[in-house]
Amino acid sequence: MGSYMPATDSERLQMLHAIGMSSADDLYVDIPEELRLHQPLPLPSGLSELEVSRTIAASSEKNTLYPHSFRGAVS
Repeated sequence: MGSYMPATDSERLQMLHAIGMSSADDLYVDIPEELRLHQPLPLPSGLSELEVSRTIAASSEKNTLYPHSFRGAVS
């Protein structure tokens, strides 16, 4: 895996303008407001990329996984 090199504010604006958007918020316009996260993720500050990855992986293990999905099935 390569090193993480964050984009500058200017580069982010260039990317947004290239896809016809004026802000990062425009990317989420189709997500209903009540489903959006309105606070930072509860991660301790100062973690390395690996530590953040492990924290998120541990959190995701709390999700319930179901062996079958019947979305759209008719009876």
